[in-house]
Amino acid sequence: MKQYILKGNQGNECLFTFNQDGVLCEFKAAADINAAALIWLLERLPKYNNTLAVIAKQNKMELVEVPLDLSFENFWNSYNHKIGNKDRSRKLWEKLSDADKVRSLVVIPRYDTYLKAKNGIEKLYPETFLNQRRFENDFKY
Repeated sequence: MKQYILKGNQGNECLFTFNQDGVLCEFKAAADINAAALIWLLERLPKYNNTLAVIAKQNKMELVEVPLDLSFENFWNSYNHKIGNKDRSRKLWEKLSDADKVRSLVVIPRYDTYLKAKNGIEKLYPETFLNQRRFENDFKY
């Protein structure tokens, strides 16, 4: 997963998140972006991260890659089920490769949606989610 901030000529900023295949999966415009700038951007919304670089270059905009936060605290807060043994969860997190950490963070929203669709299934403790490598599951509902 990669994130970029595109800084427009009038000081507007937008955040783009691309998945591991380089496909756009999230877009956030700054709250103060004017309507004309937002419409311009939406008409040119990049589907792939390499397209974003082309847009930035053609329009003399600044493109900055945002480093991913692969810290345990980011996982703990993103998973948002703060029960179980936090220290064991931290040790399991630290043993994961960076690719597995990214995969874990990316799947959390899909896992949460899956749980909402499947009433009655409780969210796993964070240490169970990591230890059983549930982030590798395909949460379809």
